[in-house]
Amino acid sequence: MSGKPLKASIVIGSFGSAQAYDAHVFDIEIQTDPNAPAPQYQKAVRYGQKPEIHHTFRADPKSPPKVISLFFALAVAATVPALFIGVGYNHSSSHS
Repeated sequence: MSGKPLKASIVIGSFGSAQAYDAHVFDIEIQTDPNAPAPQYQKAVRYGQKPEIHHTFRADPKSPPKVISLFFALAVAATVPALFIGVGYNHSSSHS
């Protein structure tokens, strides 16, 4: 350590002709414990070779039986005439 305190400042700037703001805030002095062991360097995990990843994919989704699909398609189709009748009835009753 050099023994000099570190200077902390706030710096706000922008592009163009605006004047930047640069103000000294405080000084900080770092003191370490001389009896503590120096920290040991550990190689970063993200830079090493990693084991190969094996993926297990799910099976393709299966369609329901055709009978069930046909039943629901007919149920939806059966509501369309009821919708037209209801809209027509509501439209004719609102103009009376």
